[in-house]
Amino acid sequence: MLRDINARKQAEEDIRSQSERAETLLHVAARLNVQLDLDTLLRAICEEATTLLHAPAAWICLYEPKKNTLCYGADYGMPPEFKEGYKALPRGLYGNEPAQRRRIILTPDIQMLTGIPNGDLYTALDIRTLAIGTIQRDDHLIGALSVISYIEERTFSVDEQALLQGVSDLAAQAIVNSRQVQNIQRHLNLQRALHQIDLMITSAVQLEPSLKTILQLIAGQLNVDGAMVLLVNPQSEALDDIASYGFTVNQPKIHLEKGESYASRILLECSPIYIPDLTQAENWVSPTLLDLKKVVCYYGTPLIVQDKVIGVLELFSASPFVTDAEWTRTVEALATQTAIAIDNATLFNNLKLANIELSQAYDTTLEGWSHAMDLRDKETEGHTLRVTAMSVKLAGAMGLGKAELLNIRRGALLHDMGKMGIPDAILLKPEPLTDAEWIIMRMHPVYAHDMLSSIAYLHAAIDIPYCHHEKWDGSGYPRGLKGKKIPLAARIFAHTQILHPGSARFLFFLHAQVSHRRAV
Repeated sequence: MLRDINARKQAEEDIRSQSERAETLLHVAARLNVQLDLDTLLRAICEEATTLLHAPAAWICLYEPKKNTLCYGADYGMPPEFKEGYKALPRGLYGNEPAQRRRIILTPDIQMLTGIPNGDLYTALDIRTLAIGTIQRDDHLIGALSVISYIEERTFSVDEQALLQGVSDLAAQAIVNSRQVQNIQRHLNLQRALHQIDLMITSAVQLEPSLKTILQLIAGQLNVDGAMVLLVNPQSEALDDIASYGFTVNQPKIHLEKGESYASRILLECSPIYIPDLTQAENWVSPTLLDLKKVVCYYGTPLIVQDKVIGVLELFSASPFVTDAEWTRTVEALATQTAIAIDNATLFNNLKLANIELSQAYDTTLEGWSHAMDLRDKETEGHTLRVTAMSVKLAGAMGLGKAELLNIRRGALLHDMGKMGIPDAILLKPEPLTDAEWIIMRMHPVYAHDMLSSIAYLHAAIDIPYCHHEKWDGSGYPRGLKGKKIPLAARIFAHTQILHPGSARFLFFLHAQVSHRRAV
């Protein structure tokens, strides 16, 4: 009977203890589940562990699959030198297989052990007892939560061990949740960055300013301190620094010949290069990064457009970074969009240059035509160029815009183009023309209109060749236009025909036209 009573009391005590533990862990879960930032979450886990177990300090390690080690994550109550001196632990310490993995690891007196990882650090800080809760989910190791005692040994009761494991289990779920939120946020940020680059691709026309903005986006997205774009020089096939971010403002441009750097290797091998510690590396050209005492990590990747390598994107960091699969995919996506942006801006600039060259060729051709007309019409050498310069000067003083001045120049150069349709016997006749010959001569503005109207880029310049013989009183030809019905360009040109530049009459007319234009 007594045994049954004791058993019942023990069962009731166990139930009460489990209930209290469950309620305690419920409060811990409520705090941890609202922590979405991983660093904040890890510190909160350590703080909760020290509070529940009445311990002076705790720290948490996270498992990094690529290194196959548990690395420092965060702590609560540990001195600063602990983080600085802590070395990553091998996974084997916690068991390589789930069946081998202990949920709770107790070391009553760590000072008695020799040859253990971080043993010197534990001794220096006088850490005595170490209780470790394994953080895992679905048999996957996530990390480890360690609670300590200083100076004296401490015994962790069964209930305290259960609390430690409970916190570790809650930590596992909270860390998974935080990482999922971080992944979602990273994807959103990436999509936002790619969208911003897309906008630049469709709207940007200046290559270097666009690249500076893109590199700033890339540095922020990848959490690096500096970034640079090197493009292949078509003439020398070397690499030229086109744009950079995070570098000194007055840094001279970098020009890399073949084989001088990692960038050259990336160009030749068409594959990325990752250098975790540049201080131990050879064969690289060192840039001066802004506010960086030391460049530690380097990552370079080719910029490819339509299977052609056009340059290299280089990333620099003052602290180590891990190039996991997710990070690498992000770099590839950003590099692809950057290459497209470069190609788009280059195509636009090439097209713009081609248009400028074509326009210059057109204008040169027009000058050639005007010179040929001067020779045929026995005009004094340079006559057309002089009246053209006067027309443009007068139109400019009247406040006409750049496009209008260009059309006035072209129209003035071609003002006598229609005379190509006049027979030499009439055009070059030394005697006065007959009435019948004047009828033919006065057709030359019509001929000019017919010849030039089929040329699209000269449509806006036809007013002068077609109307420069019209008169204010309507007595001109070919249409007898009167007053303001005569196009302004033709009126301006007509006055330069009868006025000499620099004469009092020309200056008076110029002043009157400018005053009239301003009044209107």
